[in-house]
Amino acid sequence: MSPGLRGKTKFTCFTLDLTMPNAYANTLKGKLPIAVSPLPFEVPYLPVHMYWHEQTDADPINQWIREKLMNIAHQLFPVGVNPSSKQLS
Repeated sequence: MSPGLRGKTKFTCFTLDLTMPNAYANTLKGKLPIAVSPLPFEVPYLPVHMYWHEQTDADPINQWIREKLMNIAHQLFPVGVNPSSKQLS
């Protein structure tokens, strides 16, 4: 579930509500004076896919960057990564 994000600036008092992934919101929470709260409704699952041209499939640099991106995705979302299918599921 994505959290809502609420904060106030030093200069004016206003409420700003944002929606973003939990991992990013919690990173910001550690650095900014903000509150993170869950959304009051369920958010449907949004699949994430990687695409590349077949000519670059065997390219070592492209393989390396795809592997790095999959590792980062696995660290952030360990349940939803399926490296063998080359997609987040």
